[in-house]
Amino acid sequence: MAEATSAAAAAVRPWLVIGIPTVPRRNDLDYISGALDTLVRALPATPADPLWRRVVVLLMSNAPAGSHLRFEQLQRKYGDPTGAAATYRPELHFVVNPAPLQDANPAARDEGAPNFPGWRVRKQTRDVASNLRYAAATFNPRFYLFVEDDMAFCGQAMLAIQYLLARASATNKDWLAVRASYGMNGIFLQGRDVASFAGYLVRHQARRPPDHLVVEWFAGERPEARAYKAGRPHFGFRYNILDHTGTTSTLRAAAQTGFPRCYDELVEPVVFEVESFKPKLCPHDDLWPCPAAAAAGAAQIGGLTSIRGPRMHLEMLKTL
Repeated sequence: MAEATSAAAAAVRPWLVIGIPTVPRRNDLDYISGALDTLVRALPATPADPLWRRVVVLLMSNAPAGSHLRFEQLQRKYGDPTGAAATYRPELHFVVNPAPLQDANPAARDEGAPNFPGWRVRKQTRDVASNLRYAAATFNPRFYLFVEDDMAFCGQAMLAIQYLLARASATNKDWLAVRASYGMNGIFLQGRDVASFAGYLVRHQARRPPDHLVVEWFAGERPEARAYKAGRPHFGFRYNILDHTGTTSTLRAAAQTGFPRCYDELVEPVVFEVESFKPKLCPHDDLWPCPAAAAAGAAQIGGLTSIRGPRMHLEMLKTL
C-alpha cells in the first residue's frame, strides 16, 4: 500500500521545478550545501500543504560522474532513500547530465569577453539548456525557476513565489516570464515554454551569455524571440527573493562582492531596464507592468487588493 501511495504521489504533475545546474568549484569550495539547505527548509513541510511534494528540485551535475564532490555529498545526504530518514527528501532529484550538448565551436578554447561568450560561458549556457530539457521531458511542470548553485532562498521566499505567480497569472495568465532576482536567477517560466527556450539557448550560445540571452528572449528583442513572444507580457517583481552566498565564481578568479541582498528592489541597474521594476510608474504595487489604476494609487490591483489582502489566498490556490 505504501509503495502504491508513493507511486501515485510521484505521478502528480509538479507545480514548480527549481532547476539548479552545478559544476565543481576550485579546490572543491562549498557554497552549494548552505544554499541547498535554505531551499530544503523552504519546501512544503507537511501533507496538509497543497504544494506538498509538488515542488521539485532538479540538481544536475555537469561534471563527469564521480568528479563533483559536493554534489555527491548532497546526493548521499538528501537523495538516498536507504540513508537517514531525517534528511532524505524525495523532492530533490540528483542527476548527472545524461546528454551534454555540443559546443557551437567545439575546437575552441577562447577566453571571450564580458559580452562575448568564451568556451566556459558557452558550456554554462548549454548546462542551463540541459537542465531545462530534462525538466520538460521528465516532469512537465506547471512552472520552472532558474537558480544558480550558490544562491540561497530568502526568508519566506516560497510564500513570495506563490504570491507573485498568483499575481502574474491573475493579471495575465499568458505571461512569458517573471523576474524575481538577478543574473541567471529568479526567472520563472511557464512549463510549456521551457523546451523552446532551451533550444534558443543552444542556437545562440556563441553570441551572448545566458543571462543576457534569457532577457533578450522574453523581452522579444530579436526577430526570432519576438515571433515566439507574440505580444505576451513579461513581469518584474519588485523584490529580490534569492541571496548570493559565494564570492568565487565558476568562471572568474577574482572575488565578487556587492550583490543585491534579500528583498532589495530589482530596479535598474540591478537588472536590465526592460525587465526592471519601475517604482515611479508603480509606486503602490509590487509587479511591473502594473495596471494604470495602480500607478494612480488605487488600492484595487489586477483583481487583488494587496499582498496582505484576503483575495490573494484564493487567487494563489487557483494556480496550484
